[in-house]
Amino acid sequence: MLTFSQFGFGQSNPTYLLTSPDGSKSVMRKKPPGKLLSKTAHQVDREYKIIHALEKTDVPVPKAYCLCEDESIVGTAFYIMEFLDGRIITDSWLPDVSEADRTAM
Repeated sequence: MLTFSQFGFGQSNPTYLLTSPDGSKSVMRKKPPGKLLSKTAHQVDREYKIIHALEKTDVPVPKAYCLCEDESIVGTAFYIMEFLDGRIITDSWLPDVSEADRTAM
């Protein structure tokens, strides 16, 4: 059975960890439910297209698996991408990162 849990962050688009029965993981990002305040915000289709286009470059991005714009599936448009284990930055000030690492970032 596929399990999912919502990350406690993800900017303004809800973001979920999906875990399959064999333990493989992926990530789902979707538009938030309800009426959106801006037509230019929450464009998960744009996120998907950019990540997918960057796969063919030297920019390190997760593999984008699919985009679904059928709102009947989960209530809003969403996309699925590869889960990459690593550091998740939740504070743009980077208080726990050394000055040298901040400069490199």
